Amino acid sequence: MNVWQASPRAVELGWKLLLGLGQMLLDMARLTFSGVVIATRATASKAEALRLRRRVEDLAQRAVRSGCPMDGPLEGFRTAVNCAADLDLGLNFRLVLDLRRYVGRKIQSPVLGSIEDVLRLRERLMEAQKGEKAWPALRREWVAWMTCPRRRRWKSCSRSHREAEELIEKAEAEWNVTKAKKLRDARQALRLARAARDAEDALLAEQRVKPLKRSR
Repeated sequence: MNVWQASPRAVELGWKLLLGLGQMLLDMARLTFSGVVIATRATASKAEALRLRRRVEDLAQRAVRSGCPMDGPLEGFRTAVNCAADLDLGLNFRLVLDLRRYVGRKIQSPVLGSIEDVLRLRERLMEAQKGEKAWPALRREWVAWMTCPRRRRWKSCSRSHREAEELIEKAEAEWNVTKAKKLRDARQALRLARAARDAEDALLAEQRVKPLKRSR
């Protein structure tokens, strides 16, 4: 089971509200590509944000055309970035982990500074998800992500180890409740479907018997 989102999405403009800079609203281009959220540097200029968006779109298109068989579009994106003439995009990356099998949600890694960091992290996670101990390994990774130092002016500041453990335990408990409800709903739907089929069969049987009675 792959634990990162594989389907690319279109580039969009996002924004950040920098409270430490006097309520300044900044734009950035952001793309979810081959299981990685790729964002450009933030800018106060809408025109510059649109230029960054077009540049990232161009790099993504090159990546799709030149992706290597082993790492696919993500490796192609690294090649496209390395070959780019302009290096002022200020790219940063977050790996997306699909943990819906375990807690019913996707999560993102802390900010990574390069595609090389992304590929190394993805390789480690590929090893972590093998075997019966996949979830404990991914769980430890999630704790590490939540407790790593972060810039406090962002909303997603780092948590203590206890806070991270409590958050995951809550997610596990909520997902277990959700799974149990889905199972009950599925069983109820199956019972209703069977009852409907039985009623339909009984009606058809009754309709077949009536002509026989009249013929007598």
